[in-house]
Order: sequence, then C-alpha cells, then structure tokens
Amino acid sequence: PADEEKTISSLTLLSGAFLLAILSLWVVPYGHHSYLSTRTPRILAEPGTVAMTTKLPWTVMFILTICSYFLGSFIRDKIDETKSKAVLSATWLISPLFLLFLVLRDPDFDTGHLFSTDVPIFIFFSVLGSVLLLWLTKPEIGEKGRVISAVILFVGFGTFLFQMLMIVRILTLVLAFFALAAPTFSGQKPARIRYAKIWISTMVILCWLITAINTPSTAKVPGDFFIGGFAITLMIFFFTMVLAFPLGVLLALARTSKFPIFRMISTTFIEFIRGVPLI
Repeated sequence: PADEEKTISSLTLLSGAFLLAILSLWVVPYGHHSYLSTRTPRILAEPGTVAMTTKLPWTVMFILTICSYFLGSFIRDKIDETKSKAVLSATWLISPLFLLFLVLRDPDFDTGHLFSTDVPIFIFFSVLGSVLLLWLTKPEIGEKGRVISAVILFVGFGTFLFQMLMIVRILTLVLAFFALAAPTFSGQKPARIRYAKIWISTMVILCWLITAINTPSTAKVPGDFFIGGFAITLMIFFFTMVLAFPLGVLLALARTSKFPIFRMISTTFIEFIRGVPLI
C-alpha cells in the first residue's frame, strides 16, 4: 500500500554509521600520532588527518565487508541451506585464526622446510589416520578398537618424554581422540567416509596453523609482539566467546557420555577450571 510505513533495517543503519566513521578519518583532523622507540619524544602528535596506514586499511576492510555481504547473499541462494550453514559456521571459526596468524602475522614460510618436513607429516597423518578411522568405525571391531585407541593415546602422551617435533606430538594426540570417538560414528560406509573426511579437514587446519605459528613473522612492529591492543581484544573475544560456547556444550555432553575416557577428561577439565579461582 502507498501509506505503508517505510522501514530501514538495523544492518543498513549499522553500515551507515561505520561508513560515516570511516569517512571522518579522511576529512576530520583528528591528528597524526606516530611512535618510534629510537626518537625523543617517542610519541609525536602532528596536526591533520590520521595516518594513511590507519585510514586506508579500515576503508579497504569496509569495502570488502560490503562486497562479501552481497557475495554471500548471492551464493546463499545458489547452494543447499544445510551445506551453507555448515560452511558458514566453519568459516566463522577458521577466519579469525586465518586473519591473526596468516594475514596479520605474515609468516615467512621456508619453502624447503615446508616441502621436506611439514607436507610429508601432513600426508602421513592424513593417510594413516583415514585408513585407521575407516577401520575403527566398522561396527564389528568392538573392544579391539578401544584398546588400539588407548594405545595411541598413551603413545601420544609418551611423545612428550622424547625429543620430537611438536606438530607430531599434537597430531598424535588428536588422532588418539579421533580414534576414541570412532565407535560413536560407526555405521554404514557413507558415515565412515564422512568421518574420515572430517579427519582430513582437521589435519589441513591444524598443520597449517601449527606451521604458521612456528614460522618467524615478517611483520615489523615497535615491540616484540606482532599485534597491538585492538587485535589482542579481538583475539581474546574470539577465544573466550566464539570457542567457549561450543567447548562448554561439548564438555557437558562428554560429561554424560557412556564412554569412561570422555567422562573422566571432561569432568577433570570442568572441576579444574572451577577450582582454580578458589585457589
């Protein structure tokens, strides 16, 4: 109807507010503040607008955000809703780590070491883990699978007693937990293959993340750490809010699990975290 009231969405208002804030960086003389540890004074405030190294990245990020929104809306209508939700959830969890350890930190990857050590480790654990999990998820395996999983877990903890690459220790422990959970996902061949695909995806993320963290950063910053206060705030928010909720749900479910190993691990973790403030 012609007399129907026109409304503006909250997203439009929020985008407009961000647009005005970013435009103000280009026109409002907030001042140009710089810091050099070798200069006296170290902090120098000069008249004019903020530095190009501040306003340009924020402008680019805003434009990319708007473009990503419209691109996501277009893709959402083209793919299955269930798959889109899974992809979106995975992207929300992975993207902060990607931005923090790959974009902001800008690691200087050693191609020689990457292809001689990291890639073979990834291939070894991906292939070995997939074959093992496909076998452990067979319904007829029974108690043999639990014994093998427990052995892998003890081997994983035992790797910390010897000199070894940290990535091998971590991946061995992750393989042990996947093996312990394998009976829960046992069933027909499609379900078993899906579980193996989850394992390979986990290996891709973990191997990339561990390699990026262990690689020296090329970011030139005044201090020893590669991120400042704002990035630290976002990092704390991610690890305390985005990961805390699914971790809490997972621990609550594991605490009521029929598998003793999951009940013991989750109960120990929960009671330890609850007891630390009292100590």
